[in-house]
Amino acid sequence: EWATNTAIQNYDVDPKKVKVLPFGANILCDRNLDGIRGILENKRFDICKLLFIGVDWHRKGGDTTIKVAELLNQRGIRTELKIVGCNPPVNLPGFAKCYGFVSKKTEEGARLLDTLLSESHFLIVPSRAECFGLVFAEASSFGLPSIATQVGGIPSAIQNGKNGQTFPLDSAPDTYCDYTARLTSSNQEYKKLALSSFDEYSNRLTWVSSARKLKDL
Repeated sequence: EWATNTAIQNYDVDPKKVKVLPFGANILCDRNLDGIRGILENKRFDICKLLFIGVDWHRKGGDTTIKVAELLNQRGIRTELKIVGCNPPVNLPGFAKCYGFVSKKTEEGARLLDTLLSESHFLIVPSRAECFGLVFAEASSFGLPSIATQVGGIPSAIQNGKNGQTFPLDSAPDTYCDYTARLTSSNQEYKKLALSSFDEYSNRLTWVSSARKLKDL
């Protein structure tokens, strides 16, 4: 929608002539609803596990992610943060672990990413700028809700209340904490969102669904 609105506003395009088809997840997925329920049953809720995936630490909001995890721990919510894709230019606190760049093209890398996406409670990538964010579609394929910012194309990838939540760019870390704490304190509400996240993936965020919509158009 972000790119669509830009085209309409800048080039006086008839809105009826512009359609939006989201990118699909660039990940192999043979999971079904029963598989997602199995992932949920294996999740521990005594620890809040956050997952950050991004190559550009600053643009992807890595500093905000650290603050969110830190505040959750200060509130008495035991929180772990796993970082994938980069080596942060900061000294990491004890609750954070960095894996560096992980390639899903290798069997070992794909297996590690599958494990992290399955075990985590939220993917958190509070980007300062983003065209879309394929990682949000990929997280949804694991029934993993995403937390991010309302910038660029992210609101097209994350539908609030369906596969996560987006917040204004200037939101304080406390805003993310309040949302995360509320969801992790209610297993029933969290699992409902997780199943909805997989539904968003299945019906909207795959290359198959986008190709079908394109064919219809």
